[in-house]
Amino acid sequence: MHVETMAKPQPTTTIAMPISFLDLPPDVRNDIYHFALLTARPLRVEEGGRARAPSACPGILTPALLLTCRTIWKDAAAIVYWNHAFIGHAHALGTFVRKLSFRWDWASRLRYLKVIKGMTEDDLAYLLANLREATGLEYLGIFYQDVYPRNRPKEMAKKLESLARAFRNAKKKCTADLVDMIGFYGDPYSCRWSWAVTRPGQLRARGAYTLQVKQELTKLLGQGDMPLHAGPSAAMVPG
Repeated sequence: MHVETMAKPQPTTTIAMPISFLDLPPDVRNDIYHFALLTARPLRVEEGGRARAPSACPGILTPALLLTCRTIWKDAAAIVYWNHAFIGHAHALGTFVRKLSFRWDWASRLRYLKVIKGMTEDDLAYLLANLREATGLEYLGIFYQDVYPRNRPKEMAKKLESLARAFRNAKKKCTADLVDMIGFYGDPYSCRWSWAVTRPGQLRARGAYTLQVKQELTKLLGQGDMPLHAGPSAAMVPG
């Protein structure tokens, strides 16, 4: 007698094709970039034009992930530059902005810059010359005692004039918005990441100087009747 048997079906195995990070949907990649790259604290710019995360944020990959490959850098750089504040000495910041202006117009994505104490007149000139491409800038913090009493309000306004005109032509915003971008801070040692003045004795004189610089700058730009205030609120600036 012949008994016909049926072969037991064999399980089929499917080999999954590996997926590249760049194959993920853009919104998923952006979520990952925001999680891995962003920190609430400013990024320090060193001489040579590179930024690094503060040592208190060891879990942050900024900006190491951008160095993974050119494609990652092009994909994520705008997120880093748009969402972070950057601090450094004037010459280092000037070099940083100049290098970014040569690469996919990243300089225009910068919004917050703070100049560390110790700026010379040559440093100031170098910084302002290189900031013309940073047309998205919303706050430029300068240490008050680095510019005063060397620069009276009218002299300081004159040095800022060409930068303000370049911004106005590029952004097509009103003079008051551009003038209010400038901020003079004091007492850099009161708090490591302080963006606001904390020494009461300096507040009145520094506030008056800031207002006078802005008034003189507004006159130079041809809109002397624009309402001004002493400076951007510390709450507007990350840190």
